[in-house]
Amino acid sequence: MARRLVRASVQLGLVATFILLVIVFLDSRFSVLPSSIHGHLPSHYSGYVITDITVTKCSSLNPFSSCKLDPETWYRVDKDLYLRSGWTSSAYVQFKRKKEEELGADDKVVIDLKISRLTPPSEYVAGQAEIEAWEPRPGGIWLKRSSSRHASDSHTAVTYIDVLYGADAVDPRPNWEVKDTPILLDSSTEQLETRLSIRRGHPQAKHKPPRAKNQ
Repeated sequence: MARRLVRASVQLGLVATFILLVIVFLDSRFSVLPSSIHGHLPSHYSGYVITDITVTKCSSLNPFSSCKLDPETWYRVDKDLYLRSGWTSSAYVQFKRKKEEELGADDKVVIDLKISRLTPPSEYVAGQAEIEAWEPRPGGIWLKRSSSRHASDSHTAVTYIDVLYGADAVDPRPNWEVKDTPILLDSSTEQLETRLSIRRGHPQAKHKPPRAKNQ
């Protein structure tokens, strides 16, 4: 009798595990789970994701120009793209970001970024029904954005952005990637080799080394 109960329990556990895996797989493809349940999945990223990026340019000679956007929705990287070498001009990278639970039906998540004078070629991804088009932004920046419900969970989702200078610029931080091409705003940013560095996916938690015990 005891053996039958153990066997039945094991079989029930295997069936439940199989059903759970099938549901998670279907949710990743067709979004079958409600948001309240999806938010507790291991793949869910509850932090901020970037929904748009732009470049603002302003001049002290033009009182109508401004490098400030709506502070309620836009965040500015406080690094002048001209490295403060411009006598009258300044330029800044600005981005929008939201938490996944705050994303609306019309919001798109930035999943890729390239810098080019020409439109980057579209790449077909296996299993993806729709190919997102590249969207132009100032400075030769091209964004690929997705409205997919699971775009913010993907390791390709852009979650932060920074500005670096110089042809030999590197970013040793985990999950960060420096773009090979400098920002193409004008000849000044190209000469300064002003570059973008983007972070994808989850920021890695900092682990403190264990304290040494007194002997």
